[in-house]
Amino acid sequence: MATFHKRGLKWQVQVRRQGHTTLTQSFTLKADAEAWAAHAA
Repeated sequence: MATFHKRGLKWQVQVRRQGHTTLTQSFTLKADAEAWAAHAA
């Protein structure tokens, strides 16, 4: 499952999956963050 947080001017995405390490990435555009989260999940 992905969670989105606004950190200053950027969006931080965290994808947590059971049995896997947590993936975290920051993006300028929320649309980019959502696309990355869909691919990572």
